[in-house]
Amino acid sequence: MDGNSHDRQDNDQRQNLWSFLRSKYLILLVAYAVTVLTAALVFAPWAPIMAWFGFIYLVSVLLALTGLAFLVARKTAPHGIWKSMLWLALSSLVAFILTVLYAAAIVPLYSGTRTPLVIETQLFHSVFSTLAVLVVGVLWHAWLWQKSLRERRLSGLPA
Repeated sequence: MDGNSHDRQDNDQRQNLWSFLRSKYLILLVAYAVTVLTAALVFAPWAPIMAWFGFIYLVSVLLALTGLAFLVARKTAPHGIWKSMLWLALSSLVAFILTVLYAAAIVPLYSGTRTPLVIETQLFHSVFSTLAVLVVGVLWHAWLWQKSLRERRLSGLPA
């Protein structure tokens, strides 16, 4: 293998990883919007609170997903619905832990609120955010599957 083909292979792997991350970032942003809009529709005064705690979760899950991708999957981006959902679930779990650490370590220093109350509130909102990420992820992949099935039918390939 010459140097140019090795460089092209590295470029392809990087592009696959960034493509994978972009689709997951989109899922995370849509899930954040869904949680805030749902909170506004269910109980309007809750929306700013959900927006704040959801934003903390969003930052945590973005950091977790990016970190895991560069540590574990930088050579090959995971393909397939189940692997993709596993990545969302794993990054959500890491984000869950990061938000608890944030709530336990940083918030009590500046807010004066009791630490257990802050942790419980963050956990409560992180559960909603995690569920939203997983639901939006499933819907995203179902839409992609339906789209590819329709394209196969139109091209005459077996479904």
